[in-house]
Amino acid sequence: MELREYKPEDSKIICGWIKDEKSLYQWSANRIGKFPLEGNELNENYKDAIVSGNLIPLTAVEGDKISGHLFIRFPDEKNRTEVRFGFVIVSPELRGKGNGKKMLNLAIEYAHSKLNAKRITLGVFENNPKARRCYESVGFKPFSRRTVNLLNEEWSCVDMEMNTNSCGNVQRLYHYTDFNAMRGIITNGEIWLWNLRRMNDSQEMMYFINELKIAVKKQLSAQYEDKVEELFAENLKDFDKLSSYASCFSEYADDASQWARYAKNGMGVCIAFNGELLSLIGEAAHTPLYKVNYSKNCDDLEIVKELAELITNRPAPEKIRATFSRLVSSSPLFKHPSFISEKEYRLVSLPGESGNYLGEPHFFVEETNIKKYYILKLKNECEKLGKNYPDLFEEICIGPQARVTKEVLADYFETTGTPSLCDKIKLSECPLRRF
Repeated sequence: MELREYKPEDSKIICGWIKDEKSLYQWSANRIGKFPLEGNELNENYKDAIVSGNLIPLTAVEGDKISGHLFIRFPDEKNRTEVRFGFVIVSPELRGKGNGKKMLNLAIEYAHSKLNAKRITLGVFENNPKARRCYESVGFKPFSRRTVNLLNEEWSCVDMEMNTNSCGNVQRLYHYTDFNAMRGIITNGEIWLWNLRRMNDSQEMMYFINELKIAVKKQLSAQYEDKVEELFAENLKDFDKLSSYASCFSEYADDASQWARYAKNGMGVCIAFNGELLSLIGEAAHTPLYKVNYSKNCDDLEIVKELAELITNRPAPEKIRATFSRLVSSSPLFKHPSFISEKEYRLVSLPGESGNYLGEPHFFVEETNIKKYYILKLKNECEKLGKNYPDLFEEICIGPQARVTKEVLADYFETTGTPSLCDKIKLSECPLRRF
């Protein structure tokens, strides 16, 4: 499947997929005409917006056959970093086979790489649960609700969003750890998600909040500084009680600093994960895979503008709550720029969601400390997706100072039921002393 520019002759085919009135309104609300469609409605709808440059209609094709359609538009002409998807539709004969997800991933990549979009939004009616599940499967999350009157009924519409730092197409991600944790991941089929407030940068979530406040104050005159502080204090009064849990990965293979920091000074192991499959597992388990943002400041983030407007426009309380809910959800995805060399990605369970999707918490008791964590059952989620669990692992690299040999690790994999991993073992080439 690929996306190409929409052509006028596509309209008749796409409009022909709409077989009843309810489906028409689920797809287009009341923006395109009445049922039954005659076939030229998309051309009529698009002609002025295309000329203005604020709308980009795209058609999904496989060979010469049209398989789907959507448009990308700019809701705010002055802010080209946010786009909105609309009129998302797949040919009826291709539904239920993952084609909607394919098309959406292509559109997300288009928005990110060609339009430099940082945020993508869309709307879906609650009476269209299959469409909503499709959007959730590629990483969209709800951020607000509204009501629309259609067919003499009140339809609830869910607005969803995606931060394009979320990741679904990276090829390999590397997890540096010790051999005991490797056993848990590969043999037991589990990976542990730790409290981000107990990791190497305990203030990283607060770093994002503080940078946001600075950016909002820059948007406003000095007279509003106290109001900014009051707004944040009131709406984040429970922030210290909120924790995100994450498992961390890096873009870098066989990296000296990662070996030293996370793999027992090179005596551990690095597991190379298939990035695409890891992302699918994360989405299915409500622990999406995100790329960490190391931005020095937050000035260009869309949420800064929204927060500034909360100060000057005095919106309804529900809008304030929705904005701060998004702020809290975004906080685990930012990290101080001094950590940029890690090139980190995270499977993240956002504040308030860990217990809902990952079950009961667990506690790791050490001689001098107690650490809380949640378990993501990687193998179970992989099998639910119909995937072979060993395919999640691209490579197992033995650390530069590890005492474990390739033969010993191969014997372990053979004995514990994962012989296919034996050919994926390699020794680190990092120039550190090996015992």
